[in-house]
Amino acid sequence: MQRGTPAIACIGIIGRNDNPLHISLFPPNTRNLLEYQLLLHTSLDIFTALLPHKSSGTSDFGLLQALDDRLSMHGWLMNTGVKIVIVVDMQGRRTPSQVMPGSSGGLSIGDAGGGGDIYAPPSQSLRDREAYMVGLRESDLRPAFKAVQKAYVSLLKNPFYEPDEHDPVLAMQNAAAGGVAGLEGGLEIQSKKFIGEVERIGRTWYPGIGHI
Repeated sequence: MQRGTPAIACIGIIGRNDNPLHISLFPPNTRNLLEYQLLLHTSLDIFTALLPHKSSGTSDFGLLQALDDRLSMHGWLMNTGVKIVIVVDMQGRRTPSQVMPGSSGGLSIGDAGGGGDIYAPPSQSLRDREAYMVGLRESDLRPAFKAVQKAYVSLLKNPFYEPDEHDPVLAMQNAAAGGVAGLEGGLEIQSKKFIGEVERIGRTWYPGIGHI
């Protein structure tokens, strides 16, 4: 039986009013976008239930729930109230022993599906790479969460990005006050740079990575 290693299946960013801002999916996965939207929606009640038990300033909510024997959902809360949810497929990639060495700089550990191969650190032995990649520690996803948070903060610094334009509550208030009801570009983030960075993070991550 083939043994897989953890890979990111989905990264979701949810607004402070529980509105989805962005969802990126990473092959291979067995669920479509609508299913992931519903899964991310279920995480909201878990954030609410865990919040009273978190110390002030804590961002990492850790494991939110195990969806099945392969998928697990993990959460991160920014101080703006925006939530980041990462779904991990525990068998999303083949182990290094099942693939051929990459061309240079490391060993290919799976096909990200349309995004190129991901490589394990070349400084580690094959046995070491297999050992730490078959499991998932609570801290393993922090580099990915921090990288997504950094990308979102960079987006907020863009003078052409207005976060209030993606807020459904403010949109309704604006409409009630006689303003323009429609939101240009919709409620979701449209920035190609931000979306590209989130997709890069999802493809690059693997258990044990120190920085993305």
